[in-house]
Amino acid sequence: MNLTDSYKLSVYSVIGLIKETDFCIVTLVSSSLDGKRYIKKEYADNKAQVFSVLQRIHSANLPEIKEIIDGRIIVEEFVEGVTLEKLLQSGTPEKKQAKIIFKGVLSALNELHKNGI
Repeated sequence: MNLTDSYKLSVYSVIGLIKETDFCIVTLVSSSLDGKRYIKKEYADNKAQVFSVLQRIHSANLPEIKEIIDGRIIVEEFVEGVTLEKLLQSGTPEKKQAKIIFKGVLSALNELHKNGI
């Protein structure tokens, strides 16, 4: 990691671990520059090419990527609310709510596919 990337990473303090898998560690972080909370995702492999495409996409259904660090780490917007995973664990959503969720997911997938992801 170069000096610039080390500095970028140093401005984020970990608030807590959200999820850890074999290929990714997801943490909630706080920025010392603006005091806002963000999601930091650290991958085992370099994904700079995909991240740079994602960073150019501006969609209401996808979190905005704030920083790409060392090709393996992204810092993205923290979206308040219940995750889809937790919503589904709590039971089946009502039909109206399911339609709204499904429409948002399809819209996000459409944006990704339009951008070659």
